[in-house]
Amino acid sequence: MPVPIHHGRGDQTLPGRRVHPAWKLIDKPRRGRAEDEAMILLPMTSTRHLAQHPDCPRRNRSTGDRQISHELSWARWGEAAQVFGENCLAVSQETGPH
Repeated sequence: MPVPIHHGRGDQTLPGRRVHPAWKLIDKPRRGRAEDEAMILLPMTSTRHLAQHPDCPRRNRSTGDRQISHELSWARWGEAAQVFGENCLAVSQETGPH
């Protein structure tokens, strides 16, 4: 059975894909500070976990930086979002888009 997945602010259904828990928070019309912080911590925790592995490719870390930047943007933390977005862009310029 297909599982719903988000690509923006609408629902789509793709077989075998999971909805990232942050989308549930992103889609809320009003979030409190605690929800914004939880939304940001989701990709940060995942990226930190990946980075602990010595064989973690830079592209994987860069994908985590993109996700962190995305959530920070939704929380309106622009300066922090820019830092992580620029990290991702630097790797993408070296290795190609991903």
